Amino acid sequence: MFTFETHGTQYRVYFKYSKKGHTTCIIKDTDAEEVTAKGKARLSKKDKFCRSYGRKVALKRAILKFTGSDPGLEELCPRTNDDFKTRRKIWDAYFAKSPKSKKK
Repeated sequence: MFTFETHGTQYRVYFKYSKKGHTTCIIKDTDAEEVTAKGKARLSKKDKFCRSYGRKVALKRAILKFTGSDPGLEELCPRTNDDFKTRRKIWDAYFAKSPKSKKK
């Protein structure tokens, strides 16, 4: 779990894991406790479960929904420089708190 702030609002990001190999990323407004955005990564039967990779995929999908820049919606809401700054804040907060992968 980690937090970030944008436009004067504090948000909390956390991850849930299922036994079926699904990773869900949830972004919540800390004051209202509302789910602002949610992203999910699903594991294929052929894939090997990796929490680190699942977190990144789920976070990427949640960020796209959070910033309103889902790939199918680019004509309606094109990406702005502000979206880039917000995405950068979230990724910086994630990498500051995320567990480091063990190298073999």
